[in-house]
Amino acid sequence: MSSQQKRSHEADCSQPNKRQDMGPPKSGQEDSSVLSEELLSNGRDESQLLGHNQWPSIYSQMPSAFSQMPSGQGDPLRQGEISSNEMISGASNPFSEIAPEDEVSNRLDVLRADHERLRADHDQLKLLVAGPSSPLEKSVIADLIERVQALERESKRDLLAENERLSQQVEAITASRDQAEAETAQLRREVNAATVSRDQAVTEAEQLRDDNRRLEMTVATKVMELANLRSEKEQLARSLHNTKR
Repeated sequence: MSSQQKRSHEADCSQPNKRQDMGPPKSGQEDSSVLSEELLSNGRDESQLLGHNQWPSIYSQMPSAFSQMPSGQGDPLRQGEISSNEMISGASNPFSEIAPEDEVSNRLDVLRADHERLRADHDQLKLLVAGPSSPLEKSVIADLIERVQALERESKRDLLAENERLSQQVEAITASRDQAEAETAQLRREVNAATVSRDQAVTEAEQLRDDNRRLEMTVATKVMELANLRSEKEQLARSLHNTKR
């Protein structure tokens, strides 16, 4: 521990009730103080921690601002960005095998939840920046806030694009449904017309059968009349023959 750090430590020990007099610290203030103490206890100054190779250590010292980000290897923010893109593109969408009606609602819910989580992380980082912190902490948190805002903007763009795509799908489904309803109505009219034609054909067939029966009766009557006329003719012929004798 350097002499400057020893003097800082002794000054903190000489004022044990200073924190109690100020009342319970806010979450952002307490997290910032804890981060400062841990950074000092590790023996790292600001110039060392600002290096590119020290970012994983800084992320590991941060409070729960990114505890809800998607888990994975490498940069947690980049991993969250990749997970969000994969979820939107459908590469790892858990709802890819769900029915289209449910997929629309579920994918929107996932996007909204991701967007709300980013907003919550952003708000928590704002609280951290509002509390007393060292220039190093402010620089780190400001950079994290900028990256979260970029992710939030990207999430908004993806959400709008997804909404637009789903709206187009809904319009296409609605148009297909309207067309199907129109075709169904047309088929129903054709069926009704065919039913009327069938009934009319049945009526005409019955009428033809009645006409045939009447014709058969008329023919039978004419045949009987013809037979009677022949019988009378034969009787007249016999009578005439007998008279000549």
